[in-house]
Amino acid sequence: MIPDATQPAPAPGESAGRTEGTENNYLKRALWFASHVGKNLGLDEPTPTEVVTFAMQKREQWSKSTWRQTKASLMFRYESMGTTSSLEAVRLLREHGDQSMCLQTSKRTSGLRAKKVSEKKLSTVIKRIRASSSAYSAMLESWLIMGSICGLRPHEWTQASLIWGAPSEIDPLGAGAEANQLDLERPYLRVENAKTSNGRGHGQYRHLDLSGMSMVMLGAIDRFATAMRKIKENGDYVSCYMACQQLLYRLNTGASIEGSQDLKWIQIYSARHVFSSRAKRVLKPEQVSAAMGHATDRTAHSHYGRRTNEGGGVGLIPVQTEVAKVRLKRKSYADAVLAARAKTPASSGPSGDSASS
Repeated sequence: MIPDATQPAPAPGESAGRTEGTENNYLKRALWFASHVGKNLGLDEPTPTEVVTFAMQKREQWSKSTWRQTKASLMFRYESMGTTSSLEAVRLLREHGDQSMCLQTSKRTSGLRAKKVSEKKLSTVIKRIRASSSAYSAMLESWLIMGSICGLRPHEWTQASLIWGAPSEIDPLGAGAEANQLDLERPYLRVENAKTSNGRGHGQYRHLDLSGMSMVMLGAIDRFATAMRKIKENGDYVSCYMACQQLLYRLNTGASIEGSQDLKWIQIYSARHVFSSRAKRVLKPEQVSAAMGHATDRTAHSHYGRRTNEGGGVGLIPVQTEVAKVRLKRKSYADAVLAARAKTPASSGPSGDSASS
């Protein structure tokens, strides 16, 4: 049996769990930013409060996502220092570090990343990749195609594998519970969820039923996942990822796609948004969330590609046992209308009596 490794979301007010990799990235970002502040202010070693004050002034020029990352990095570093100045810096960030002063949109790199990507735009990019002479073109093409088919985060391919299992073992609440069903093995993509430690995943693993896919496609998925795991094991993942991103950068900036002058840059991550748009055409919100590894049905709806009428659906389905773990937070339009009516007081006539009296 697959162990149930579901981890509950952190309670309100508690810090979410962070991986060692996340903490290392926070520390590197905080150290770099402190050095950047020192150069701008002409100081060899700016104090924590000077760094934070500078950051809070600069946030008016930053997108909300840039400010959130910078704030989290500085808080992580200065909370661990424990000095009077660092704790004062943390207090300033907590009490005055909201993102209301940030830009709604940014023309910086983070603001140019595409979230909504059309099938046509993705197809155009893939054609340009195929025409490229880069040694990384084949890897990048596969990364985008596989991401749009399976919806994995880019680095989740390094912790994914194609397995064959009986429905009763993988999905006891779904396919494994169907009456008169032969409990024959079927293919599943087993993915170790990212962002599980901070309560944003519905469990340690997710299983995607691939029994609706052809053997040719199953073979392609298996080969790509195996190759990505090997790249990670050899310590080459970061260099390969950066090389593929640089190739995409050249393709994005070389000429506009679809004639647009303000094209949002397509990233490797953009393929996941394409998958989201496809999935929303054929799956329920909680199924989309389970397939993407989200803890609630609101995340995919709010932050990923919208449902479109172009292209097809998806050739996979999440297992019902994991769909049941998704927390339902998104209200339907009908629920919203009923809630609004419940909060609206009954209309009154001139005498103040209810109109229904």
